[in-house]
Amino acid sequence: MYPHLGCLRFLVVFAAILHPFVTAELKFVIQFNRHGARAPLHKFFDISGWKEKGVLTARGMRQLYLLGAELRKRYITDKHFLPETYDPNLVLIRSTAFNRTLQSAQSLVLGLYPLGTGELLTDDYPQKKAVPPGYDTYDLLDLKLEALPSRYQPIPIHVKLPEEDELLTFEEGCPSSKRWKQQAFKSERFKTMEKEFLDNYPKLAAVANKSADAVGSKQCFQAMDTLLCDQFEGRELSLIHI
Repeated sequence: MYPHLGCLRFLVVFAAILHPFVTAELKFVIQFNRHGARAPLHKFFDISGWKEKGVLTARGMRQLYLLGAELRKRYITDKHFLPETYDPNLVLIRSTAFNRTLQSAQSLVLGLYPLGTGELLTDDYPQKKAVPPGYDTYDLLDLKLEALPSRYQPIPIHVKLPEEDELLTFEEGCPSSKRWKQQAFKSERFKTMEKEFLDNYPKLAAVANKSADAVGSKQCFQAMDTLLCDQFEGRELSLIHI
């Protein structure tokens, strides 16, 4: 699938966060990332003020764009490890098949290779040949030699179907994932941890105006998810509206 993998230098994967510390000579970089700030995934609290469940927010886009800019500074400006302009032989982007991770990848690569680094047509190239066939009167939008406005550089983001993605979408792609998850929930460590939080379940149920038997560890995670999303966006906490 990736014919240039042999000379690849930079692989960005959107799944998890990893900070490697290497003292030897830099030969290869694998950058793992989660998506940026997003809308809540669950409706434990009222989330009617959000556009859509799980969607990447403007703040999430900014987070990943700034991360891409930092990677450009580190690996292009400071270390001269990557070229100033995108080289498909050296950079590979992988993402899971979710809108928020794909948008996060797009935001990061725009920071890594920002406007002004894209392709140019050659001086002697006839402008009218760079239009779709049959559109001879197409408005060139004053592009001049820029392939795309502001010299935007499109960069491929590779995705696999969730059920085929053994690298990133582990719950669907890994046959052992669900079994390990079930084992974790049945483990003594999890049972001990859950006992420590038992007193908080009735409190959360009261705040959420739900019956005590309707709240457990799963609902605690759903509540935390919503409140963390509120916090990232600087919003009034959802529980206040209940």
